[in-house]
Amino acid sequence: VGDLVEFITKEAKNYGALMELEMVATVMRALKPGIQGWKRHFDYMPWMIMLEDVRPIVDGMLSFVSRDLASDDAKEQKLISERFVAVSNKWEKLLFFYTFIRDVSLPMQVEPNDTLKTLEPIDSDQARLRTSSTFRSIIKMFSELRF
Repeated sequence: VGDLVEFITKEAKNYGALMELEMVATVMRALKPGIQGWKRHFDYMPWMIMLEDVRPIVDGMLSFVSRDLASDDAKEQKLISERFVAVSNKWEKLLFFYTFIRDVSLPMQVEPNDTLKTLEPIDSDQARLRTSSTFRSIIKMFSELRF
């Protein structure tokens, strides 16, 4: 939250869609799974609660931006559109992390190192969520867990 307030008060140059996207990006940086310092599987819960708390706000902000894409200025519209796609993809990946942790890692008591290692192929900015490498990574983790 401190990063978000600092961004708004010091760095926000534009109001509107670009500011909304930067605010969402700031929230996502704070929620990035790899920086949470999880040691045990029960450490997931505070992060999950934080994500659940901000989810409707972020969804609303992204919805606001998607409606604002019809700008009169073509150059600004292109910039907003490109940034919107990038931020939306990152948000989708973060929600996938959340769902995976909620539905797999937590109930199966998978330790954070194993969870993060499994989801590493989709953790970078360039990685795509809906790929066969993501699927293979998850299948590999399941096979290593040996139910």
